[in-house]
Amino acid sequence: MGQIFHACAYDVERKISCVLDADKFHANCFSYSCTVVCVHYLLRQEPYRIMWGGAYVLIDHNLEKISKDEILLGISTFWDLYGIAIEEDDITSKNYCQKIQSYCFS
Repeated sequence: MGQIFHACAYDVERKISCVLDADKFHANCFSYSCTVVCVHYLLRQEPYRIMWGGAYVLIDHNLEKISKDEILLGISTFWDLYGIAIEEDDITSKNYCQKIQSYCFS
């Protein structure tokens, strides 16, 4: 098994983002993988914030421990990708999930 990651490049001020499926980090995130090359390209264009986000941040009440707006905004870039699996666990009814939903990009 293992955690599946998404590479997220985002700008906090302008609320723009690019999310790429990176699959399992240890197996697919090497210097010449398509995802890493794309993220490096974006960084050469502008100083985006980069997050390798995975589903594990959304389980075991991990969101309760996060208070930085920049991190919550990064998580919101890939939040919808896990919507179906999360709803099965009824995690959306938890108070801390509202923190992420309030930051979602429109």
